[in-house]
Amino acid sequence: FPSHDKEGSLRFITFHQAFSYEEFVEGLRPATDEEGNIRYDIKPGVLKRLAEDCRVEEKKQSFQKDALAHTTGESKVWKVSLGRKNIEEDVYERLRDLNQIAIGSTPTESIEEWTDEVIDGADPSGMLKTLRSKMQIGDLVFIFNSLRTIRLIGVVVSDYLYVDDGIKYRHRRKVEWIGNFEKNPVDIYNLNQEKQMTLSSLYELKISAADALKLIEDED
Repeated sequence: FPSHDKEGSLRFITFHQAFSYEEFVEGLRPATDEEGNIRYDIKPGVLKRLAEDCRVEEKKQSFQKDALAHTTGESKVWKVSLGRKNIEEDVYERLRDLNQIAIGSTPTESIEEWTDEVIDGADPSGMLKTLRSKMQIGDLVFIFNSLRTIRLIGVVVSDYLYVDDGIKYRHRRKVEWIGNFEKNPVDIYNLNQEKQMTLSSLYELKISAADALKLIEDED
């Protein structure tokens, strides 16, 4: 029992009259976007979070990759562009070989010690704050190939870092590539709620970590 508790495979729930379906299974929850607008996102409840954790753990057992140690059912999946497709293939190849993802937003200096408020003032797009603060070790990244397909899947293995090595995209994270689809890009249109990806360099996809890992399993 104590070992399962430490592994996070147990959830303690106190039922009461106010405990709703939305809290236990799934439901709409209000959230605020970067511009202060209210939106309603579908959020998993306790039961669904536990089920997603189980799905992810099952996938991790089959892969046996240390990089996935911090990946859970609550880990996020991000769409990332490595350079401009068909224009900056040299950038893509260098970052791929360095095991890094990167964005090129201003400022041209490290933001490691900056507060989120200062970052917001310097980068209205919100991508720098996402890379530095919202992205977590264990999250998964899908590398853009086309509006429907991806060519790499990686797992984030480091905090934010700033690298000045001649590549103009200096704000970075280290990753470990766990899926390479360069020869046969994977179509994620259906997985992504039948939506095409946008050209934005970095944003969260509404795809679960378990479903993302299944792409690698299917490819194998």
